[in-house]
Amino acid sequence: MSGSALMREPLLVGEICRAVVAAVDIPVTLKMRLGWDAAHLNAPQIASIAWQEGIEMLAVHGRTRCPNIRARLIGRPCGLFQKQCRCRCW
Repeated sequence: MSGSALMREPLLVGEICRAVVAAVDIPVTLKMRLGWDAAHLNAPQIASIAWQEGIEMLAVHGRTRCPNIRARLIGRPCGLFQKQCRCRCW
């Protein structure tokens, strides 16, 4: 499993983030989408898990993964995460 399919496995994302942060001596960032589809917008949950595992900054692609479900782009998706984690969001 790789790429945006990981949006369906938040705990696995956490394990991967933890392993990468432990393996390197530089800041680690994470790029993700808002969710897998319009019914599963779990990016705030994944952001919180990633921050707890040491991720320093998020890059959020303001749409979902599934084709033809282009939920309207959220103009400022980072605002969704401000209460979930303290890492920078771009």
